[in-house]
Amino acid sequence: MATTTNKSLDDPAAGTLNWNINLNSNFDIIDKALGGTATIDVTGVTATPVTLTAGSPLYQYQNMVISFIGTLSANVTYQVPIGVGGQWIMRSSATGAYTITFRTAASSGTTVLIPVSVTGVTVYSDGTNVYLTGGGGATGGGADQVFFQNSQNVTTSYSIPSGKNAMTAGPITINSGVTITIPSGSVWSII
Repeated sequence: MATTTNKSLDDPAAGTLNWNINLNSNFDIIDKALGGTATIDVTGVTATPVTLTAGSPLYQYQNMVISFIGTLSANVTYQVPIGVGGQWIMRSSATGAYTITFRTAASSGTTVLIPVSVTGVTVYSDGTNVYLTGGGGATGGGADQVFFQNSQNVTTSYSIPSGKNAMTAGPITINSGVTITIPSGSVWSII
């Protein structure tokens, strides 16, 4: 049976009998996409990238919220299959002096670094690239989201999308061999 690209919904062929089974399954997935949470334990994960799955029993990338927990013992990368687009809210209560990166399986696509101890950042995938879409960062007193945090070291080449500007809190170090591409008409501000 065919499935849709982004959320792996069943796509029964015309004339399929018992279509209600597929429809009921699709409504469960749609419900997860509109408010479900997948909890990912990073404890002990060292072999990456880890590809998130669709379908039972975890429905990982079909959920609206992906929540990372546990203790990081290495830099880890989580990815969705190439071609999967969508939007997710990323949360992390993970601890440790390492990073969590989110991307698609496209080796040339852009990635997003998910801050450790973040109440929620929204990311968007076009099927190849993953972008931070705003919000998030550390919280001040209570639930005030008044701080945005970024790393101080650029370790992977990055191209600012055409027609977009970027801003980084400095100082910032760019590793040897890493290239930041700024298209004509775009600006990267380091404040």
